[in-house]
Amino acid sequence: MRFLVVEDEKTLQDIYLSELNLYFEGSTVHLASNGVEALELLSTNSYDLVLTDGRMPEMGGVELAHTLRKSNFKTPIILVSGYTEDMHENSTRELFTVIKEKPLEFDEFLEEINDLIKERRL
Repeated sequence: MRFLVVEDEKTLQDIYLSELNLYFEGSTVHLASNGVEALELLSTNSYDLVLTDGRMPEMGGVELAHTLRKSNFKTPIILVSGYTEDMHENSTRELFTVIKEKPLEFDEFLEEINDLIKERRL
């Protein structure tokens, strides 16, 4: 499994890194602090899943997802944000495979990611 986590808070980056590596043993997790860094990583790497925060400096998760979807990017994108109430418009909703609100219940969230990846591989 290859994951790209786009999150500007260092503490949350560390939690995602630890939880994903624990649940998906042998996985690769790359970290980006904003959408610009994510696009740089995506230009040279492929991922099974992109997990992004909504609001970040330089480029947030909605703008990142919009940029990726315009280029026919098919990989699942999960939005995890503390500001999901303004993320449920249809045009925004369609950019993401899943929208989750912070704080996360990690056990449930990791199972949901696992189900999503299994579903994609069928």
